[in-house]
Amino acid sequence: MDLSKLSTTAQLLVIVLIIVGFFIVFYVSIYSGKAEQIEQKKTKLSALQQEIERGEATAKRLGEFQQEVERLRSRFQIMLRILPNQKQTEDLLRKIQSLARDSNLDIKRFDPGDLVRKEFYAEYPISMRVHGSYHNLATFFDKVSKLSRLINITGLVITFNPEGGEKPIIANYTATTFVFIGS
Repeated sequence: MDLSKLSTTAQLLVIVLIIVGFFIVFYVSIYSGKAEQIEQKKTKLSALQQEIERGEATAKRLGEFQQEVERLRSRFQIMLRILPNQKQTEDLLRKIQSLARDSNLDIKRFDPGDLVRKEFYAEYPISMRVHGSYHNLATFFDKVSKLSRLINITGLVITFNPEGGEKPIIANYTATTFVFIGS
C-alpha cells in the first residue's frame, strides 16, 4: 500500500493510528506490567514501614521492658526463698533444730519423707516428734511460721509424756516444705 496515493486526511489518520498503536503496545507490554509491580512494591513498602514503626515503638519501651524483667527477676528470687528449687534439708534441719532449742523443745524424731511431685512444685514431708510444753510448742510453731521458707504443719497429735518433768507433752506432726521444680 502506497501512502502517497491517499489523501492528506487519510495519511494523517494512518499516522495517528500507527502512533496510537505504538502507545497501546507500550502500555500493554511495558507500562501496565511496571505499574502493577509498582503497586506491589508500594504495598510491601507500606507493610515494612508499619513493621518498622512497631519495632521503633517497642525499642522506645525497651527500658520499660528491662525494668519489668528486673522487677520480675527480683520477685522470682523472693519466691525462691519461699519456694526454693532445692530441698536444702541440712539447712532446714539446722533452722528447725535451732528454733526448737530456742523454744525449749527436744526433737526426738526428724524423718524426711520422699518428694511428692505436683504440677510445678514438690511437697517434701518431714515426720517429726518433739517433747516440751504446750507454750513452748506454740512458740516453736510461731517461729516456724515466720521462716522465709514455706512450711505447713499437719497431722498434729499431742499426747501426755509419761516421763513428765519440764516437758509434759509429746507432739507428733508432719512439717511439709515445698520445692520449686518448674514446669
